[in-house]
Amino acid sequence: MGVAHAVKRVNSSRAGYKAPLKFESKEVMMNQKMCGRLLVALMLSSGFFITEPARVVAANAADLLIALKPSLAFPKAKGTAKYRNRGGKQTLQVEVENLKSVNGQQLQVNIDGAPAGVIVVSPLGKGTLSLSSALHQVVPPVTAASKISVRTATDLVVVAN
Repeated sequence: MGVAHAVKRVNSSRAGYKAPLKFESKEVMMNQKMCGRLLVALMLSSGFFITEPARVVAANAADLLIALKPSLAFPKAKGTAKYRNRGGKQTLQVEVENLKSVNGQQLQVNIDGAPAGVIVVSPLGKGTLSLSSALHQVVPPVTAASKISVRTATDLVVVAN
């Protein structure tokens, strides 16, 4: 069974120079095209090119990163909620920053309207609530649709999604 060959000659700007002939079988060229198409198909099927919404980003189905937006009362505040579920072990971390005006105060973290814990704001205006089921703490379930808020003792919203 014979294999047909494609012949390519590279042009050169030097007068009288002839580049060596390059032989590639059509079979090799077809395999290269197929590999390229297969790679693109795998990237598309794995979600490689799909971008996540800005509000919630999932590293996998059980990981969530939720941006918490500032309220009008605290326009410079920033916040995030990170939830992870790995084989029955859950962690929740809620962070706030840019809150120097309430340093030393306790802020209530609510998940879907229920209290989840308390953040104490540092003198630098930052605070974190970390919960882990591995430490026998109650970690409320969080989904992309969960409503998360951080509030002052007077029930004023600091950040929420």
